[in-house]
Amino acid sequence: MDTKIRLIPLSQLTKIKKSISAPINQKEIITFIKTLSEVNGYTISTDTKAYLIYNEFIKEYEIILFEAPKNDFIMECEIFTKAYELFDIPQNGWRVFIYQKGIYLYLDGVFRYYKIFDMDFEIEDLDEFIVKNYGLGNFEYTYIRQAQYDELLKSIDIKSSCEFYRLKNKVDLFGVLMASSVVLIAVSLYLVFEIMNKTNEEVVLIEDVPTPQELTAVEPKAIDKAFSKTLNELFINLNINKIILQDLSLKNGAIIAVVNAKDKEKLLNFANEYSKIRINKIIYDKLQEIYSMEFEIVQGTSIL
Repeated sequence: MDTKIRLIPLSQLTKIKKSISAPINQKEIITFIKTLSEVNGYTISTDTKAYLIYNEFIKEYEIILFEAPKNDFIMECEIFTKAYELFDIPQNGWRVFIYQKGIYLYLDGVFRYYKIFDMDFEIEDLDEFIVKNYGLGNFEYTYIRQAQYDELLKSIDIKSSCEFYRLKNKVDLFGVLMASSVVLIAVSLYLVFEIMNKTNEEVVLIEDVPTPQELTAVEPKAIDKAFSKTLNELFINLNINKIILQDLSLKNGAIIAVVNAKDKEKLLNFANEYSKIRINKIIYDKLQEIYSMEFEIVQGTSIL
């Protein structure tokens, strides 16, 4: 196909149907699509596109899902838009294009629905099916032969005119943000430990040799190891529970952290996994719709 427009074949389109009594509020469309996608086992990525159709006659939504990283594409069910021009077809009213085992319904030259049957059909049965499922009283048929279809494929020079929803996987984005936070904090803590170690070494060089009692009371290396183990467990636990680490500091032998999550119970369950933890405060940010929890963990504290 000599064109820069990418054709999304029917085999790469996933159609999900859902009966519902009234159209979904526009603000809830994305949530609606994502929920149905998850229930039907469709994994959403950053390249996922969704085309939403509401059949008002039978009160049913059709969601068409597919993957397309760029916008220069057209779905295979839309290519009959070009047939009006190539084959001199009037664009007024409903027209049903028939190709192989599929029907493609257009209104005034614009794509609306498509249906692929499992077996061949008779024209009489098709009339009844269209009336029963789309409520159309007046429409015209146009049969598309294979030679005509091939001509349509060669002449595609326009991209999709449909309005698509671009879906984003919040879990993936969440993971990236959390991973980035962990790396940055880990690097910062490493630098802090290095500075502390060098400072301790310099002090030993200029001070008197410490007594055995002093050696027992102060063991910087042991403190570092205890903190490292606790921090490592903390990072792993945050990752497992999908909780974002906002801030972290070391003070008076304790780790002080601020974490965020959409669900307050998730934060509390996370805190309950530690034997020695003190929750300083939990606040709700209405603007961002997230809960923030500030807590302290004593050095060397492990998960229960």
